[in-house]
Amino acid sequence: MPKVLKENMSAWAQYSVLHPQRDVIIKKLRENNIPTAVYYPIPLHLQEAFAHLGCRKNDFPVAEKIAGEIFSLPMHPYLEKKEQEIICQIIGREGSGKGQGVRGKRKKKEEKREDEKTAFPF
Repeated sequence: MPKVLKENMSAWAQYSVLHPQRDVIIKKLRENNIPTAVYYPIPLHLQEAFAHLGCRKNDFPVAEKIAGEIFSLPMHPYLEKKEQEIICQIIGREGSGKGQGVRGKRKKKEEKREDEKTAFPF
């Protein structure tokens, strides 16, 4: 998580995260009046503006995976503690799959990454 020093003020408007259960989480957040957005649902290589490059699906599998998992949460100085708690509860509960919570999944992903020796931070 980013930190803002006491003498500074955040200029962030949203905070983007990855989760394989993105659509489930977004639905639940919206049911609780928490706005979310997917700003880049189609990876660049598959967008019409770049069709002249001749890229096809599966040419960039990491970009495609991220496009299917990324979404943005609200993040601003006026986000109330109650809203923050709702966001955390929903991501922890709805995104956990089998009750292990997001932290448990993150740890497993980190272990897998270490085994694969990948250079990607996601």
